Amino acid sequence: MTQDLEKETRDRAQKYRCQVADSIGGLMELWAFKRIMGRMWALLYLADQPLSAAELGEALQVSPGSISMTVSELLKWGVVKKTTLDYRRGDGTWQRQERETYDRGDGAGVLLYCRARQTVILT
Repeated sequence: MTQDLEKETRDRAQKYRCQVADSIGGLMELWAFKRIMGRMWALLYLADQPLSAAELGEALQVSPGSISMTVSELLKWGVVKKTTLDYRRGDGTWQRQERETYDRGDGAGVLLYCRARQTVILT
């Protein structure tokens, strides 16, 4: 029963986030921005965890192409940034990766470090 209550709470919170995102999208549209830009920005800001493109598409009910174009526009405005990182793979080789990141301002990230393996733990 606890799991059902947790799922219901998550679903209700997501419903409210989407309602707020729709309102912000409407407000952004008044300022001559695309409604989808405001909706996506709001969802990114209100999310309690990072969102994938697929999760954004599902929440906003838009196609992957629309998500990609909107992220590109948010990159141009500086709301979303590209972050490059070097990632050590399991076989010991390094791989350079790029990710779109969003800065909420007054936040801090903490990376777990494994002393035995001398590496950051990514979950």
